[in-house]
Amino acid sequence: MPSSYDLFESGLPKSNSTTSMMRSATTSYYGGTTNTNAPTTSNNETILEKILQERLLLVQQIAELNKQHEMTQEELASLEANALQQRIT
Repeated sequence: MPSSYDLFESGLPKSNSTTSMMRSATTSYYGGTTNTNAPTTSNNETILEKILQERLLLVQQIAELNKQHEMTQEELASLEANALQQRIT
């Protein structure tokens, strides 16, 4: 790993020249300098949106499984209570 990277800053370079170069690449273009980061940003946003959609789906599935588990536990408790009641009578 290059020494210009700070491990505690999510892999972002420390040097001001690199940081300013990265910032200038993301700004709107003036005087013919184009935004070279736009396709990457758009692609990253698309990937992030897909990840968030998958995460939401997983959260919904987990909620449904938890609900089913709770219902199963209630049914099991009811069956155990009925079995115990039958042994008593």
